[in-house]
Amino acid sequence: MDKIEVHLDSDGIMNVEYPLHAGVTFDNVVKEYEDRLEITKEKTPLLVKIHGVSAFDAEARKFLCGTQHSAITSAAAIVSDSSSGYQEYSSMLLELFKGIDKPPFDCKVFESEEDALNWLRGYL
Repeated sequence: MDKIEVHLDSDGIMNVEYPLHAGVTFDNVVKEYEDRLEITKEKTPLLVKIHGVSAFDAEARKFLCGTQHSAITSAAAIVSDSSSGYQEYSSMLLELFKGIDKPPFDCKVFESEEDALNWLRGYL
């Protein structure tokens, strides 16, 4: 996988998967947002799968916490793939995002996709 993949699963949970060691940049999150809008304009819970984040820039974090993205996101579960490297760095970036940027929707980091999906089902 060399690009961000976006789809809505049969439960109504939006799935976004970043490629290995991807940077979470402004351009990437805007593209993700546009792809989500092509699928539905409804507010959905969001499952984000990352495989070793190499960067998480300030403009991207600001957009993710902004009104446009929040209008289509009821909650976000982030699954961090520990086998892909950058685990400590990725975890630190995600915790800073939650603590400093304070997304206006519930946001939680998981190691297990199953646990993340179970949590997100509470937002359907």
